[in-house]
Amino acid sequence: MRSVLIGLTGGIGCGKTEVAKIFQQLGAKIIDADEIGKTVVETQPEVLQEIAMAFGQQFVNSDGTLKRKELGAFVFADEEKKRQLNRIVHPHLFNRVRHEIEAAQSAGNEIIVVDAALIYETGIENIFDKVIVVNADLKNRIARIKQRDQLTDDEISHRIASQMPLDEKVRRANIVISNNGSVESLKEVAENIFRTFFD
Repeated sequence: MRSVLIGLTGGIGCGKTEVAKIFQQLGAKIIDADEIGKTVVETQPEVLQEIAMAFGQQFVNSDGTLKRKELGAFVFADEEKKRQLNRIVHPHLFNRVRHEIEAAQSAGNEIIVVDAALIYETGIENIFDKVIVVNADLKNRIARIKQRDQLTDDEISHRIASQMPLDEKVRRANIVISNNGSVESLKEVAENIFRTFFD
């Protein structure tokens, strides 16, 4: 049986990672593109070197690791710098994601979910059988981001503005999950959607 490949995305603070956890509990293989992005920088010295050359050595710690929060604040305030960072990291990230998908397919996983913030922004939506967008009201998103990341209001605004408008992602999605209620109601909706993958 061929694996079903699902893309899972949404705006920052919408709760896509929560949905990924629910799918994982139901038996899906989850590929976390954001985690892979961090790993790429930490395990491939040439990527860190490119970042240092592009943005300056001040974003690298003395032990050779990336000052992630400082770099994030720096690039998210400037659209061109963000694009520049993406041009460095994304080719390495996509190679790793592709490899993970192939490994999951070879292992016989029936449902493979790629949890990734930038599916539409990077134009990879066509590799998936279905794309799910997790949607939420702006006030709920801001509250979640503040609780999770301890960012300032300005930093949150920059992060939200740097992504494709959520309305556009919703318009292009195959499936939309609204996450404005309780964790229990989110779980119920996600479970119902998960069952349809086997139809």
